[in-house]
Amino acid sequence: MERTLRHLLLHVDEILLRDNNSTDGSSEIMVEFAREFSNVSVRLDPDPAHYQSRKMTELAHEAYRRGHRWVLPVDPDEIWYAPEGRTIRDWLAVVGGETQLVKAAIFNHVCSALDDAGDPDPVRRIGWRKRVPLDRRWGKVACRCRPDLSLANGNHDAFTHGIGTTGDGLLIRHYPYRSPDQFVKKALSCYHGLLAATDESEGTGAHCRAYGQAIEEGGVEAGYAWFMDAFWAEDPELDDSLVYDPFPDE
Repeated sequence: MERTLRHLLLHVDEILLRDNNSTDGSSEIMVEFAREFSNVSVRLDPDPAHYQSRKMTELAHEAYRRGHRWVLPVDPDEIWYAPEGRTIRDWLAVVGGETQLVKAAIFNHVCSALDDAGDPDPVRRIGWRKRVPLDRRWGKVACRCRPDLSLANGNHDAFTHGIGTTGDGLLIRHYPYRSPDQFVKKALSCYHGLLAATDESEGTGAHCRAYGQAIEEGGVEAGYAWFMDAFWAEDPELDDSLVYDPFPDE
């Protein structure tokens, strides 16, 4: 969380935070950043239900009311950046007016036996990532601010009533799962949030539902097994799907 916020401060004009019942110390970090930086604000969200689309759309509309031209719906496990070392602010400033959305390609980082277990910063510690980004449909979107903007669940798409095009170019390093215990905790939290959102489609958050159901039925050991199978590399140097590409210190 702290690394994400410090990185974002280099790239955007203002950060609007929404804390949804975090229990990992994120709330305290957000509040401290809001005290330290005048362009950071935080709102506590006590609603446990996973209404991501509605809540992110509300933040996007707030950004519009505050006079911003673009909004980036950033999760705390994501590091967004622009190509060629440019700031996201400068990169978006020259995007043509017909472009309403910009897709950001996602490169998933995975834990490995070669990580420095003594480094508490996952962005420094987890240096191996997938060589190929996720399919474009799973990329996230930066959106031009407008009053009719609506963000989709997962921030993978957005909608407006007007006509516009979607561009490409932004990039995301994604650090979703950082240890077996963190995977289990995050999966169950997301799963229970989805269950609480009783009017959401069962297709919403399908991967979180699958993880949570597996852990509920098979216990913590089932979660550990899923993590080791999907999000762990015992010897990443022998895995052609991975490349060592740690995020540079800033």
